[in-house]
Amino acid sequence: MTTQSQYLSSNPKAIADDNGGFPWFSLYGGKICFGNRPDTASWAPLLSEKVSHIATVQTRDENAADIRHQCLTSGLKWMWVPFETTSISASIEEAFLHQYLREITTVLKDGAHLYLHCDSTLSRCSLLFYALCHYNRLPSDSAYCALHSINPQANALSRRELKWAAALGHAALKG
Repeated sequence: MTTQSQYLSSNPKAIADDNGGFPWFSLYGGKICFGNRPDTASWAPLLSEKVSHIATVQTRDENAADIRHQCLTSGLKWMWVPFETTSISASIEEAFLHQYLREITTVLKDGAHLYLHCDSTLSRCSLLFYALCHYNRLPSDSAYCALHSINPQANALSRRELKWAAALGHAALKG
């Protein structure tokens, strides 16, 4: 029997639920899920799951432009959410993250099926999703349950990281 962690370490595709599909979380009229950076074999499953948008939660150094090109070639819309650390100190960097939360919420309200991806740890996607939940006024216990419903590996996140993400979501509401 393959465990979720074995799946993630041996297969750089989306996290699949028990039915082979993606574990979507519905928000407004859209849906969101996340997983690892798509590779060549990932595009067919992404398209069959009716993904309309891909958000790359990676930096330029991680070749985000390659994903952009693959999205445009596949007819998908692409968003770039470049951040790599939860110890953001500059207010300008935090302002960008607030803007990304607003943009993601807008595309979900428009009915997008959004696939977030980062690296194999899924930490950045998990934290961005947790911040998004708080930005959209989900209480922490509901946001935590939602996070675990689409990423069973979320236990790897520290309380400090979750607190940072919650604060980011709440601060974006004020900005």
